Amino acid sequence: MVDNFSRKVWSFFIKHKDDVFDVFLDWKTMIEKKTEKRIKTLRTDNCLEFVEKKFTKYCSKNGIVRYRTYVGRPQQNGVARE
Repeated sequence: MVDNFSRKVWSFFIKHKDDVFDVFLDWKTMIEKKTEKRIKTLRTDNCLEFVEKKFTKYCSKNGIVRYRTYVGRPQQNGVARE
């Protein structure tokens, strides 16, 4: 994960793609506790682990605006692809 403002990068080893949502929740909790700010936007590609209903529903319920890149346009991932 990359913070576009600070350019800080977090890397996680994930054994199964099904674990992405739980890793995101842990990361979100850690960041919000450290910074005392809440996550407002999230940009992801369209991999299946990011378009699952539970991921989309969670973001919607928690006021996180989702931006998903278009298929075949990795340059939209910005800093994460540099």
